[in-house]
Amino acid sequence: MQALSFEVNVWKNLTKKKLERVLQDWSEHDHSDSDAFVLCLLTHGTRESIQCTDGAIKKNELINYFTGEKCVKLLRKPKLFFLQTCADHQERKSACSKDRTDRDTTIKVPTHQDMLICHSTIPGSYSWEEDASKGSTFFVLEVVMTALL
Repeated sequence: MQALSFEVNVWKNLTKKKLERVLQDWSEHDHSDSDAFVLCLLTHGTRESIQCTDGAIKKNELINYFTGEKCVKLLRKPKLFFLQTCADHQERKSACSKDRTDRDTTIKVPTHQDMLICHSTIPGSYSWEEDASKGSTFFVLEVVMTALL
């Protein structure tokens, strides 16, 4: 991320209160000179929540810190949330694959691995269209243009 000129901060093993403080601080941060905001969170969790060292926080609560009304300096700027947590605890199918370094070793890997799935909005909301008569690629365009800057 630093190679893309992002400021990188790392926190480990946060309590729920500490995570909420970090999110609050970043939502109040002066993002005037920022083109985008990226939050990467790697932890345990469920489809609806992420796990802290002493409790859980709902994913929608986490994202709500960065809405246009609470984080005006990021209004109309891409806000990317990469939440690497479990979505549920169901048994997943797996596939066999040859190890890249040892052609004689077969390993089992989840069939749904190495995927990044992005939505232009939160569940239950409409995706914003700049010009409804033409359709809109606003979300994809903003992500691509920000990545190219």
